[in-house]
Amino acid sequence: FTGELLKKPQERYEELRNLVARHVLLLNPDGDADAPAAGSSNKNSASTNVDIYDDHLDRLVWYIETQYQNIVHDIPSDSYNKARVSWVDLPDFSGMVDNNGKALEEIPINTDDLLPKPWVRNIANDGQYYYWNLDTRQATWERPKK
Repeated sequence: FTGELLKKPQERYEELRNLVARHVLLLNPDGDADAPAAGSSNKNSASTNVDIYDDHLDRLVWYIETQYQNIVHDIPSDSYNKARVSWVDLPDFSGMVDNNGKALEEIPINTDDLLPKPWVRNIANDGQYYYWNLDTRQATWERPKK
């Protein structure tokens, strides 16, 4: 975001929300007939068969805005240039509600997908995943065993 949007946080938020809806969730926030708008069912889309809720969209927007603030304003340039970026954790998607405030059914987490603590997965410049131990600062291409 450049120019006036940097000085207008609410407008920046709304613009980012529209971008996430359109390009990440594949919705059409402008209400065009080709795709559903945010807050509506996306079941008529050929590529997905899910409902998208404002709560989901807002959590994704929060994550992107927080990463932006972290990288652009909070991290010293030399740390960023050396790829020593302290990423913000992904948002917690538990306790989601639909657009009427009704709690959504929780989807269980497959424990095989979880890494043992204190390991985290990162992505290298070439797009490959590697694993980083937050305590020992060890890095490996092999997925750590539990």
